[in-house]
Amino acid sequence: MHWEHDPHPATAIRSWRRVGPIWASGITLLIVLAATGCGAHTLSPTTVPEAGVAGTYAVEVHPPGSVADEPSSVTGYLVLEDSTFSLDEVPEPARSQFLRGPFLLAVVEAERRPNACFVLEARPGSRTYAALASVGMTRWRPEPQDSITVVLHRSPDAGYLATLSLRRGRMDGRGTSWGAGDWHMDLPDDHVGGPRLGPPDRQLCIRAAELAAVEHRTMVFLRDHRTTPDAALREFFSIRDGFTYIHTAHYADGPQVDSTRFASADTSTSLPAFFRRVLKIDYHAQRIGLFAHQVMQRGIRWRRVPDTTRFVPPDAPDDAAIFVEWRLEDGRWVISSFGDESFPSGETPPWCC
Repeated sequence: MHWEHDPHPATAIRSWRRVGPIWASGITLLIVLAATGCGAHTLSPTTVPEAGVAGTYAVEVHPPGSVADEPSSVTGYLVLEDSTFSLDEVPEPARSQFLRGPFLLAVVEAERRPNACFVLEARPGSRTYAALASVGMTRWRPEPQDSITVVLHRSPDAGYLATLSLRRGRMDGRGTSWGAGDWHMDLPDDHVGGPRLGPPDRQLCIRAAELAAVEHRTMVFLRDHRTTPDAALREFFSIRDGFTYIHTAHYADGPQVDSTRFASADTSTSLPAFFRRVLKIDYHAQRIGLFAHQVMQRGIRWRRVPDTTRFVPPDAPDDAAIFVEWRLEDGRWVISSFGDESFPSGETPPWCC
């Protein structure tokens, strides 16, 4: 089962946080999947466990009763820092991503003063609320009896709380999913654990947030390009370094590939006609295979090619002629190149029509 959670308005109060039992040995870590914060701020040294908390930890979540070699329900990383920092220190577009999805973590729970972050991925079919938010910034807080709490997911009606002991370079404990209303489910506690990998590495979370941001931007572009006015459509493209359009025409004797370079999306006078031809639907004489037509036929849930910022339809190969590729420019993701197809041979592609 896969859950997609829409963020709720930041009107929730912090009344749901619960403190689980404290283990007698080691340092106990209480994790409540929730939020972030801001501002340079050091926690009082008298309240921080003597053994220390800071580090990057591998996270593995297992259902109760699982055997040792059973795949984890959730895997990822949890990064804990000694001091809080301002969310303004996080570069774009990662900062906007932390505020877009799990914003109750960043704004409400941590009061914009994070000292922790996480990257989590759930295995399909996992019955747990761990990783409802795949990446986020949050704040851990010291608690009595050598324990700390950190919220990793939070909404007004759902959350995840793990109680962990940190000792001998590992964290181990249990995680509890909870929900109300539509999110209420009877889910058993998980086992949560993993080794300490090294010192805190905030960049792990920032890189993951950047990729989450480009995935979101791709979905918005695919969803809106046919109805977006030309002036607003330019905002998806590079103003500074331009972009490339690659068209593949499939003839009977083989494909022909043409490439067109636009120097700047801000100044090019040929863009309006280009946008109308490629990115809009012609309901009277639509050419099969152009970008807007393929999006209309194949949907907007494109996949990212591993280790790249190139996106293709879910059933297309990595090197498909239909694609959109992005690069970072002045703190925002812009299209560096995109491509589509046509079929003058008359052969109908398998995805159409």
